This record gives sequence, structure tokens and C-alpha cells, in this order.
Amino acid sequence: MRYILLLLSTSMLVSCVSFSDNSFQPVTASIRDQLPGVTLTREFAVAMGGLVFDVLDVVAIGEDGFSEMDAVQVAVYKVTGVENFDSLNFEQTLSARDRHLHWDTVVRVREESEKVWVLLGMDYGKASVEAVSIFVLDNDELVLINVTGEFNELLEYALEPAHGYTGIADFSG
Repeated sequence: MRYILLLLSTSMLVSCVSFSDNSFQPVTASIRDQLPGVTLTREFAVAMGGLVFDVLDVVAIGEDGFSEMDAVQVAVYKVTGVENFDSLNFEQTLSARDRHLHWDTVVRVREESEKVWVLLGMDYGKASVEAVSIFVLDNDELVLINVTGEFNELLEYALEPAHGYTGIADFSG
């Protein structure tokens, strides 16, 4: 019986993991539309669904937190045919993927060898953050990361250890 349960749970976990970049196709299509001549060649992709995170909560001995995530997708593309991504409208790029969210860039790092953009996808109707997307351009590689879930609850979980802490240290003692 134990082996049957192990086999069943393993097959359920594997069914929640994909090595496809299908979820990024609207994003890559938008990038190609905005930057004519760019070529994006997929080097790696993985997508994980919510069941994986539910199992992680169980493995973490009842600690909630992971199960608030619905999906995590990561893809790496080799970039050729474009020198400058600065003209790319990332909000428009992500809107092509998920039109019900309002996207805002919250972090932008422009170093010579690496550029990073972090965007939040907000659902104004629910007054909540529903997704975080990260774009990292490093020389000729573009890394796309997208995480969806209940970020309001995830933030509450992450900040719980600081509950009641005022941030003022007492060094008098």
C-alpha cells in the first residue's frame, strides 16, 4: 500500500511540472513585435503548478506559505539580433500575457553587463498583487521568471516573524 501511495504522489507531482515555455509565448511574441529583428531561442524552461507547493507545505511539517503560490515559470532564451532592450515596454509585454492585471515596474537595474526588471501584476478589483515577473538580460541571455499566487497572504506569512517588532534596537544594556 505504501508503494502505491508513493507512486501515486510521485506521478501527481510530475504531472504538475512541465518543461515547456508555452506560458511565455505571448511575452516572447510581444518582445518580437516591439524589437523587430530580435531572435529568442529557448535554452531551458520549467513550469511548476500548485500541487508541488502544497506538497512542500506538507514536507515543511505544517508550515504554510508555499501553497499560496499557484505557479512558477522560468525560461531562458538566447538573444540575438538586438543590442538594446531599453526601448522595450515590459508592461505592454506582460499585458499580452494577462490582460486582467495592471503591470508596474517596481525595480529596474541597469548595469553594464546585466539588466534587471521586476514587475508586479495587480488586480485592482481585488486590491491585491497576483503576480511577480522578473526579466534578467545578461549579455546574450534573457531569463524570464513569473510567479503567480496569493501574494497578499504570502507577504503576511513572510512578515509574521517580524510581528510586534518595532525596529528600534535597545543598546542600553
